[in-house]
Amino acid sequence: MKRDYDLIMEVSRRKNLHFRLALIHAEVGRERVRRSLREGKVVPLGPAPPLQEEDLDNTVRIVGQMGVEPLTGALEAGADVVVAGRAYDPSVFAAPHMGKILECGAIAAIPGSGSDCLMGCLGEEYFEVWPLNPVRCCTVTSVAAHTLYEKTNPLLLPGPGGYLDLKEAKFTQVSENRVRVTGSKFIPSDRYTVKLEGVKKAGYRTVSIAGCRDPVMVREIDRVTGLVKERTRDNFAAAGYEYTLDFKLYGINGVMGKLEPEQAPHPRELGVVIEAVAQTQEVADTICSFARSTMLHCSYPGRIATAGNLAFPFSPSDFRGGEVYRFSVYHLMEVDDPFELFPMEMIDV
Repeated sequence: MKRDYDLIMEVSRRKNLHFRLALIHAEVGRERVRRSLREGKVVPLGPAPPLQEEDLDNTVRIVGQMGVEPLTGALEAGADVVVAGRAYDPSVFAAPHMGKILECGAIAAIPGSGSDCLMGCLGEEYFEVWPLNPVRCCTVTSVAAHTLYEKTNPLLLPGPGGYLDLKEAKFTQVSENRVRVTGSKFIPSDRYTVKLEGVKKAGYRTVSIAGCRDPVMVREIDRVTGLVKERTRDNFAAAGYEYTLDFKLYGINGVMGKLEPEQAPHPRELGVVIEAVAQTQEVADTICSFARSTMLHCSYPGRIATAGNLAFPFSPSDFRGGEVYRFSVYHLMEVDDPFELFPMEMIDV
C-alpha cells in the first residue's frame, strides 16, 4: 500500500492535483488476534490447524481481508481516491457475483486475456458483462466457467459477511458479446468474520536449476534424490544445521507432486530444481551447493557415464532466493462490525 500511496503523491505533485485521499489500513496486531483467540472467536479456514498462541508469537505480520464496507465507507466519508490494504477481490466492485467475474477482466471472455477489461452493468435482479475490446466476446460458457474460478464448491462462494448462493444462477446470451446473469443471491451470515493471513519466517532460500537427459537416471530419479538427501543429512549431521532440501522434477509430477492423478511414462528429459531453505543464507548456500554437487556425480543402478549427470543452463549455477516466509495464520476471526480491523485515514492532498 505504501508504494501505491507514494506513487499517487508523486503524480499529484507533478500534476498539481487536489483531492481527498482515504487510506484504509489492513494490518492486524498480534495482540488483537490473541484476545479474540482466547475468547474463542478465531477458527481455522479450510485445512489449516487450530491457531495456537505459539503461532502468533512466531508470526511477523498479519493482515485482514476487508469486505466492501470499509471501501464504501470511505466514499461516503467524502474520499475522491481510496488506497486500501488487503481486500477481498470482488469487494472493489460492490457487487458480489459481478465482482467475482470482473476482478479478472477479460479472462472471462473468449479469447481470454488478463490485459483487457470487462464492462459490467448492474440492473434490477440481474447484471450484464461484456468486453471492451471488439476482438473478444463474453459467452455463456466463458462467464459461467469464470464463476467457478478459484472455488472449492461450485454453488457456494463464501466471503466477508456472508456467501454467494449460485444454485439458481442462470446465464443468458443477450447479444453476440454480452451475457446476462440472474438468480444469484448474497446470503448474509449470522456472524461477521474476516479472513486473517499471517506469515512466519522460515529461513533463507538457495536454488540451483539443472537438466537431465540420461534415460537411466530419469528412470532411477527417486533413488537418486533419496541418496542425495541421505548423503547431505549424513555430511552435516555434526553441524546441527536446521534446513529443508527439496527437489522439484519438472517432467515427473513437478507441478502436482503426489497429487498427480495420471502417472505418465517416464519422459526423455527432466528439469530439476534443487531448493535448500535454512536458518541463514550461508547455510542454505552450503546445503544447496553440496546437494547439487552430490547429484551431479551420484552413482545409480545402470549408470554408464563417468561425467556429470546434470546440465546447468546458468553459471554460477546457484541462486540466492533471500528470505522465505510460510503461512502461520490462515483463519477466520469474528468481529463486531466490518470496520473494526480496518482504520481509515483521510488526507487532503
